[in-house]
Amino acid sequence: MISEEQRLRESCDFILDKTGQRPDAAVILGSGLGSAADFLENAQTFDSRDIINFPSPTQKTHEGKLIFGKHGGKNIAVMKGRYHIYEGFTAAQVVFPLRTLLLAGAKRVIITNAAGGVNPDFSVGDIMLIKDHINLTPINALSGANVEVLGERFPDMSNIYTGEIGQKLICNALGKGIGLKYGVYFYMPGPSYETPAEIRAIRLLGGDAVGMSTVHEAVAASHAGAEVIGLSIITNMASGMSGALLSDDEVRITGAENSEKMKMLIKESIML
Repeated sequence: MISEEQRLRESCDFILDKTGQRPDAAVILGSGLGSAADFLENAQTFDSRDIINFPSPTQKTHEGKLIFGKHGGKNIAVMKGRYHIYEGFTAAQVVFPLRTLLLAGAKRVIITNAAGGVNPDFSVGDIMLIKDHINLTPINALSGANVEVLGERFPDMSNIYTGEIGQKLICNALGKGIGLKYGVYFYMPGPSYETPAEIRAIRLLGGDAVGMSTVHEAVAASHAGAEVIGLSIITNMASGMSGALLSDDEVRITGAENSEKMKMLIKESIML
């Protein structure tokens, strides 16, 4: 039976053969943020279905594209579309494309997402820099046989989201007129939105925003020793916070409306 490491090496070799470049950084785009990848120079786009061993996203707001290009002299890989547990994927499948990019050489990972605001001081359209996350589910991307080539069996998770880079990003963003929020991302597996009671519990447990992605990718990146920057667009106030009903259309539209701000933050994050 082929091991996970062997499958990752197959995908890595396929990508390197097609692109001829090792990525310096990897970017994962959240819902409604597809246009945030158009800053890349000399871009090459691949359908995930054409990459050996890659799963295919099923969520309509995630295109399932892998884009390679350059920015500021650096090689960048952008995942235009991600994978979620609620689609029926395992945690290993969710992080497989990112792990392939880590094996190929990515040392910095910028993870973006659409999230519900739990902190009452947040507003729709705010962008939160993630300082930490909470995952109370039994799902962990590192379950199963350890991929030794990427990292050790029991990695420390004290500083997943690189603090020094994050503080520089806050300062740079403020200089460009974007005031970043700073908080804790709470993971819920979805696909249903949370209940008002769950949101009250999340707030008591220290969550500032809630979403259905990011933590598995962040853990996998940290396991491999990569620097991680997490950015959440507050696309709606969480259930019970405003009295409004939640919808995927609202998430997608608000994400698209803020894609230019996110693009600027991604470019800054790459160059810090």
